[in-house]
Amino acid sequence: LGGGGGGTGGGGGAGAVSSADGATGSGPFVPRRSSELASFLASERPVSPEDATEFSRYLPRGDPTAAQQQLGRAGEALAAAYLRRAAERGELADSVGPGSWLVIWRNMGEERGEPWDILLKGSSGDDAWVEVKTTMVDDEHKPMEVSLNHLDFARVHPGSYFILRVFAAP
Repeated sequence: LGGGGGGTGGGGGAGAVSSADGATGSGPFVPRRSSELASFLASERPVSPEDATEFSRYLPRGDPTAAQQQLGRAGEALAAAYLRRAAERGELADSVGPGSWLVIWRNMGEERGEPWDILLKGSSGDDAWVEVKTTMVDDEHKPMEVSLNHLDFARVHPGSYFILRVFAAP
């Protein structure tokens, strides 16, 4: 998560970290929301399964396999390392908030079932949450699954909840 205007483009490569809109690279990127999701999050209605119909093709189908869990953990590890480097370089201030940020990989020991994987603790007392979505393919158009819990959390924390995509994970 970084500053600037529009993120860094370019190819993904093995273990490329990306924002939800597909901007990849080792440099900073700007998190952006799709207009559909922004409209949904801005609505006054509570999130319900009916509200998620538009996003139903992205809703999880059953429990993840062992291979999916392993892939997810690998993506989280890459994302945590990426965010730590970005925090050390001061690159989180523009998109997450001013000050320095501590990166805490909350699921490092085990999956905790939260709608986020990484907590960012700001020196100003602010928190931000990062959900990591990982895929083995290098295709920014590959759909990702989101749950109603993710949508609920994003609605409650619209300026401090981020989805970070990891493409071509090992």
